[in-house]
Amino acid sequence: INHVENTTNTDKTGPGCDDSGGDNERSAWILFDGHGVNGHLVSRFCRDRLKETWIENNFCLLRTFKALNCELDRSPLVDVRSSGSTCIMVTLHDRNFLQVAHCGDSRAVLGRWNDSLSDDEG
Repeated sequence: INHVENTTNTDKTGPGCDDSGGDNERSAWILFDGHGVNGHLVSRFCRDRLKETWIENNFCLLRTFKALNCELDRSPLVDVRSSGSTCIMVTLHDRNFLQVAHCGDSRAVLGRWNDSLSDDEG
């Protein structure tokens, strides 16, 4: 997964993850926003494990989020007692089915480019 890494604990992303286990008709875009002392570690852990967890859970976003949360709780690598991460994940299936999942206060906005209004319309 390609990603952009910020020096703070916010905005761990995986833009344009279109390699979903050999399925060329499935794409995903992910944004994590860590918070707390170890938020950057939580975001990184989730970013690194999300793709594999998504594939293991048959591309079901609810099961993926639950499994990743359980894995994070059990991980000795990250102390999550006072840290965490929000997540927004957008998936596109077969070029015509868009699915959005979020955890925490992250949200997605769907928009569409349109021609400008003429002077007499606006």
